[in-house]
Amino acid sequence: MTMMKRITSLLLLLFWAVQASAAPLTIEITEGAEGALPIAVVPFGWAGPGALAIGSEIAEIVRSDLQRSGRFAALPVKDMLARPQSDADVEFRDWKVLGMDNLVVGQVRPNGQGGFLVRFQLFDVFKGEQLIGYNFPTTHRDLRSTAHKI
Repeated sequence: MTMMKRITSLLLLLFWAVQASAAPLTIEITEGAEGALPIAVVPFGWAGPGALAIGSEIAEIVRSDLQRSGRFAALPVKDMLARPQSDADVEFRDWKVLGMDNLVVGQVRPNGQGGFLVRFQLFDVFKGEQLIGYNFPTTHRDLRSTAHKI
């Protein structure tokens, strides 16, 4: 290989690497799987002093992740009849009326110096029972990562 070809190849490789690192890759599935499961992800409540939008942001990330998977059809927040934050607040008939198979509710509360405890519960609407539920201790910096875990 001549020196000019090597330099050209190196420049093309470098250009490609810069372009690949500059633009984040986003894969969005526009067609869901046939029979995508209806799910509602309610904006998470805030159980601390003042008003914070953290719970809504976490729920939006969870909703978007599920929707992008193509396996779930997420209910828009504007179409929700209620906004429960825990099992005690859930009226399953409201979600049956909307045709939801599953429901995710959650809550964010302060946890120590600058930390948070994020709690979520997943319900089977037709059986009227909790399928799973977890508490995640996290920090403000790791809230987005925590939402993706949920």
